[in-house]
Amino acid sequence: MSECFEDLLQLIKTLRGPKGCPWDKKLDIQSIKKYILEEAYELLDAITSADHDAILEEAGDLLFQILFLIELEHEAGFFTIEDVINATKEKMIRRHPHVFGDTKVSGISDVLQNWEKIKQDEKSHKNNNELLIPISMPGSERLLKAFKLAQKKGLDPKCLLKDQQSDELKEKISNLNLENLDTQQLQSLLYFFITYSYSNGLDIDKNLREFSEVILQKIYSQNKSTNKPDYKSAK
Repeated sequence: MSECFEDLLQLIKTLRGPKGCPWDKKLDIQSIKKYILEEAYELLDAITSADHDAILEEAGDLLFQILFLIELEHEAGFFTIEDVINATKEKMIRRHPHVFGDTKVSGISDVLQNWEKIKQDEKSHKNNNELLIPISMPGSERLLKAFKLAQKKGLDPKCLLKDQQSDELKEKISNLNLENLDTQQLQSLLYFFITYSYSNGLDIDKNLREFSEVILQKIYSQNKSTNKPDYKSAK
C-alpha cells in the first residue's frame, strides 16, 4: 500500500519536474480548482448510479487532483503530505471524543451535536475567520444552508430580504399569490425565473451567493446584538 502511494506521489513530482508535462507544470492552486470540482461531481454521479467501476475510477481521479494540489503547496513551502495526514488524523481524533476519549453519548444525535460544538470551538480559536458556510459552495446550496441557519436562530427566511424590496416589487410579489400555488406551479415559476434571468445575462449562481451573504450578515448582526458567538463569512 505504502509503495503504491509513494509511486503516485513520485508520478506527480515527475509530471512537475524538468522533463515533465508543460501543462502540468503550468498548473497552480487557482487553476486546479475547476478540475477538483469537476472530478468531485463525476465521483458523485458514479456514487449516485452505484457504478462501482466508475467509483473506482473517479475516486482515483479526485485523489490525484488532491495530491497534485498538496504537491503544489509543498513546492511553495507551505506544507507537506505528512502535514495533511497528521492534521486530518488529529482532527478526527478530536472530533470523536466518544471513541478516543471519555465522552459518553446515547446515540447519533449526541455524536452530531458534539461534532458541531467541537467544530465551532475549533473555528472560534482561529484568526483567519474560517467559514461556517463556504463561499465557494454553489449558490443554491449556500442559500439553503443560510435559510436553515436563519431558522435555527429564530429568523423567518421569507422576511429577511423584505427591507431590500421596493414597494413596487413587494406589490408585484404579493400579486403572485405564492401561498396559493401548488408544488408543480412553484416548480414552473422557478423554471421561468431561472430561464428569464439567464436570458437576460444574470449570473444566477453569483446572485444566489450574494443573497445568502445578505442573510448571513443579518444573522451575524443579530448575534452581535444579543452577545452570541459570531459566525464568520468569506471575503
